[in-house]
Amino acid sequence: MPVTTNIDGNVKITFWVAAGAAVADYDGLLWISDGEYELIDAAERHGTAGAAANIQVFKVPSGTAKVAGTNMLVSAGFSAAAVANTVVVILPSATLANTRLTRGDAVGIELSAASAALDAVTVSVRLKARSGV
Repeated sequence: MPVTTNIDGNVKITFWVAAGAAVADYDGLLWISDGEYELIDAAERHGTAGAAANIQVFKVPSGTAKVAGTNMLVSAGFSAAAVANTVVVILPSATLANTRLTRGDAVGIELSAASAALDAVTVSVRLKARSGV
């Protein structure tokens, strides 16, 4: 269930997959952009580590399937096998087109591969409003 706050034109989107539910089972998107935004950073924490896979943050334009979206992060994503209950922050991609959203673009998360045991995942995405675009 996503939670969104809008402070001074910036947006913070927080999404979590409840304990006992798998990220792979989640088929929705985090948020649909209502304007022009750019990724500041993304943070992730999980309660139980899983097998080797990445939790990816995708930009998903209208008319595009989530799995065909564009990675918004500078790396391949958050390691699902990383130490549990530890917050990891990843910066945006160096390619501006991957980090910029226009009205109607969505933000979603996807697993790069199956990750058995991964549980209680929370992802926060911070976006800044782009003015004068």
